Amino acid sequence: MARYLFVPYPMHGHVNPLATVAAELVRRGDEVAVAVAAPFAAVFRDLGCDVTEIETTVVPGFPENPTKQQRRRNRRTALRMIAERRGIVRALRRRWASWQPDLVVADLAARWGAMAAHAEGTPLASFSVTYTVSEDMVLDSLRRRRSERWIRTVRRLGLLKQFHPALRDRADLALINATPQLQPRHATFGDRYHFAGPLIHDTSTYGDADLPWDRIGAGPLLFVSPGTVFGCSPAFFRSLAAEFAGTEWTVVLATAGTDPAELGDLPDNVVARRFVPQTALLRRASVFLTRASMNSALEAVLHEVPMIAVPRAYDQIGIAAQLTGLGVAVTPGRPAGGTPFLDAARQLTADPEVATRLAELAEPMRRLDGAGTAADALQKFIKNR
Repeated sequence: MARYLFVPYPMHGHVNPLATVAAELVRRGDEVAVAVAAPFAAVFRDLGCDVTEIETTVVPGFPENPTKQQRRRNRRTALRMIAERRGIVRALRRRWASWQPDLVVADLAARWGAMAAHAEGTPLASFSVTYTVSEDMVLDSLRRRRSERWIRTVRRLGLLKQFHPALRDRADLALINATPQLQPRHATFGDRYHFAGPLIHDTSTYGDADLPWDRIGAGPLLFVSPGTVFGCSPAFFRSLAAEFAGTEWTVVLATAGTDPAELGDLPDNVVARRFVPQTALLRRASVFLTRASMNSALEAVLHEVPMIAVPRAYDQIGIAAQLTGLGVAVTPGRPAGGTPFLDAARQLTADPEVATRLAELAEPMRRLDGAGTAADALQKFIKNR
């Protein structure tokens, strides 16, 4: 029986996929200890893991149009995260003798997990919630924005690894929550990398289930969920609701950090809730408007739902480009006036090629056992040590 220590990053989008791997290892009879912030402790306790609660600070979110106060708050939070890191490492190391892990599995964003593992001389597996990157990929991205002279200076000073946590990763193996189809330059990554997507955590019972399900199933459904980190402003949601007002569409808005009350009166065919059961809605959705995070993209493809991508983060932009290139998503601009999102939704549902491409992507993805692939890689590593 192997012993693992999981160190997730305390955000839903990071915890949910990693929890599926922990569940699979527990099912196979291994021991899984987890060091995680209190709000996520129950997720792992319910799986049969030995949970230690730790205190960590995370940036709560990145508003679409942040105020000066929000920017200052996020800067202060980021500095506090850095200041706390060594304290968290010390707290983890004090518990090491009780855990005695054969292998640590740490999210790339939870750097305290990797730091503690290296300090204790324990083998480490990193976990990336999205596709990974290589030095060449980062350099290509920088060349689109910076001069060669600037890039040479960055490389000479040894600063390139600061542009992405994957470039700092010294783990013995790397688990990537991506499928080959959604991993850029998949063939260029070596045996250390294990592409374990899709790692889907069913959220059918999550959030507010008090929704007009009779209307949701009666016609085309646009499900809008920008997520909890890179949320949308009230103005975005109001504008979207106005676009779809009086149309054949039912629209469900998952507003997360935005209070639905801030949207004012909504059209009869638009419903707003902070949190909703995403899996249940994707089973019924005709189109999904998303930031194009890896978790949401994988789940949408599995349910064969075409996407309108409105990415903000670096990886979201890359995933949106991949999905658009595969013919299962569009990334409309936001011109003044017009109805770009309504037009995009109608275009996606009217084009039979979109449905065909989604089916072609979903069929092999359904045969993948992401959690099983990850567990196999971890167990094989321990066996061969």
